[in-house]
Amino acid sequence: RSKEIIDRMVSTFWKDGRFVALVNGTHEEVRTDSILYYMPLVLGKRLPQEIISKIAADLSAEGDWLTNYGLASEKLMSDNFRLNGSCCGGIWAPVNLMILYGLYDAGEEKLAKKIALRYCTAIKDGTFAMVMDPFSGSRGAGVSGSWPATAYIALADLCCNQ
Repeated sequence: RSKEIIDRMVSTFWKDGRFVALVNGTHEEVRTDSILYYMPLVLGKRLPQEIISKIAADLSAEGDWLTNYGLASEKLMSDNFRLNGSCCGGIWAPVNLMILYGLYDAGEEKLAKKIALRYCTAIKDGTFAMVMDPFSGSRGAGVSGSWPATAYIALADLCCNQ
């Protein structure tokens, strides 16, 4: 049953080498440069290998979503990039946690560990901010909290023990 659902998701939402969102009712495609389009990666190895490979290639390109401090929530050169917008550019703890575990489960362990190490180093050297500036690693929007601490512990474990 899960394979059937994933096949339906892929045939509906995977277009031109990426996942897209559809407007309810009209099914008009909504395309932005948000990292949220990569969230199906939480399915890990359940996704088709060609999709995993394409997502890994996208996320490993320095200066797109990949920064020295983890994955930005919006492509750095996007017209929609805003550091203080909700998931519009800053490095968000939950997004990094879910995507990196998805990469790891999908067989992209080296890439997952590389990005996790960048995120954990930024947290260790800076603050446990909910959102980090993708250009400097400093505190962006939001306050410190349990999400960054949780992400740090889980991703540090992924780096060291997996």
